[in-house]
Amino acid sequence: VSTQSTWVLDDVLRTGSTAASLIAALLRAGAIPIAAVFVAEATNFSGRAALRAEVPNMPVLSVAKFVAKGTHTERDVLLSPRGPPPLIPGPCPPQQLGHLSPQELQIKLARVKASFIGIPIHPSTTGYPYSNFCLTDFVPLMQPNLVEDMADCCVALTPFNRCDVIVSESDRGGGPLTHACAMRTGLPYCLANWYATTTDLSEGCKTYVGYSGSGTIYVNGVKPGMRVVVVDDMLSSGGTAEALCKCIEARGARLVAAVFASEKVNTNGRARLARSFPTLEVITLCTFLAEGEVTTEA
Repeated sequence: VSTQSTWVLDDVLRTGSTAASLIAALLRAGAIPIAAVFVAEATNFSGRAALRAEVPNMPVLSVAKFVAKGTHTERDVLLSPRGPPPLIPGPCPPQQLGHLSPQELQIKLARVKASFIGIPIHPSTTGYPYSNFCLTDFVPLMQPNLVEDMADCCVALTPFNRCDVIVSESDRGGGPLTHACAMRTGLPYCLANWYATTTDLSEGCKTYVGYSGSGTIYVNGVKPGMRVVVVDDMLSSGGTAEALCKCIEARGARLVAAVFASEKVNTNGRARLARSFPTLEVITLCTFLAEGEVTTEA
C-alpha cells in the first residue's frame, strides 16, 4: 500500500487501539490514510481521541453512535437525532445467481487457480512452506471480482440448499469469501475468532496450525440442530478447519460440508479432516503443491 491513499474501515470504534495501530502501520508503509469509517462508535470510550492523536486532521466517521454502560447499550441522545430510532429494515434478498454453465464454471475456476500458482514459497523456521496469496495475505491486493468468482464457484459446487448457517474464521480471506457466499444464498454466517468473548453461545477448541502454531478458536452463535457449511480460504494443515468442525459439533449442530478456495495438498489437511470427520464432504476449488521455490499445479 506504499504511497497509496487509503480508507480505513472497521466495525466498532471503542478504545481505538486496533484502528490506531493499523493507521500507524499504514503511515510506516508510506500510505496516506484519508479517513476512518466505522459501523458504530461507543462514544463513552476514548477511541476518537486516540485516532486524532495519530492523525490530527483525518476525518473519523461512524454510522451509528451508542453508549456502552450498565447492562445494555444505549443510544447516545446527545449525538443521535431527536425522535424515535429509525425502523430497521428486513434482511436484503440474496443476490440472484443464475445457473453457471460448465464452460462458465471452468473459466471462473481457472481464474481462481491462477491466483495460487507460481507464487514464491518462504519456508518458516519450522520448515512449513508458506506463501503470500492475494486471498490469504492480500499480496498482491485482493481484487473484488476475484472474490466474486470464488463465491460463484463455491455456491455452484456446495450444497448450501441443505444449510442453515455458514461458519468461517475472521482471520485472512475467510471473511470476504464467506460474506460473498452469504449474499448469494441469503444465509446468516458466523466468523470465528482466536480469542474468547462473553456469550453463552460460544464454543472454543484448541488446535495446532501449520504456520501459526497453537491456539484456541471460538465459534459464536451456532445453536443445536443447525445445519452448517464451513467456508474458508485454504485447506492446508487442516488445523483451523478441524477446530471449527469440532466447535460446531460441540454446539450440537450438524456438519453438511466444508468448502475451500484452495488446497495445499502436500500438507495433509484433507487426511487430517478425514480422520476426525470421515463422512464430511470436503470441496476445494483448486489444488496446488508447495514444494521448491514456487507453488505448482497439483
